[in-house]
Amino acid sequence: MKCSASEALALSHHPLEYLRLVLEDEKMARQERTAKMLSTRAKFRSGASLEEWDHHHERGLTKTQFREIATLMFYQNRENLILVGSTGTGKTHLAIALGKKLPILILDDFGLRSYTHDEATILMDLLEERYQRGSVIVTSQVDPIGWGKLFEDPVIAEAITDRLTKPSRVLKFKGPSYRDKLKQKTH
Repeated sequence: MKCSASEALALSHHPLEYLRLVLEDEKMARQERTAKMLSTRAKFRSGASLEEWDHHHERGLTKTQFREIATLMFYQNRENLILVGSTGTGKTHLAIALGKKLPILILDDFGLRSYTHDEATILMDLLEERYQRGSVIVTSQVDPIGWGKLFEDPVIAEAITDRLTKPSRVLKFKGPSYRDKLKQKTH
């Protein structure tokens, strides 16, 4: 049975057990403060969470795939997560929900436009710093095979695509827009 430090003291637990519980409480409080601070700094545009995910809406993502991503093993393995699909299929929702738990870089709606040489250079520097040290979540309507066309310089394009796709897990979202489903519910 797990109890808080104040409960342990009231129950006359051994001093070492009491100390362990105090340290556990402190660790959890720090993790919660850090998560809240990171979420505030990230300025997420929605309050998406994994618990809010509607498994009944067809997206081409199986419950098994969802559970696997929710275990955060991709993050532990320092793999990138690439979410590809049409508008409204839940890519951003999933990225934000995961981003609330993790110190992770999210590139949302990657590939909606072409990037200048300066933008590509900055992105390359950022990805180089994170390469094999931290994960990146990319949401895109463009399949990774088409990312090379987004950059002026084919060498930088190849390097950026390589840093994002190796190693990575790619999930392809399909189906109608979830936003359309929500709109239908309100009418």
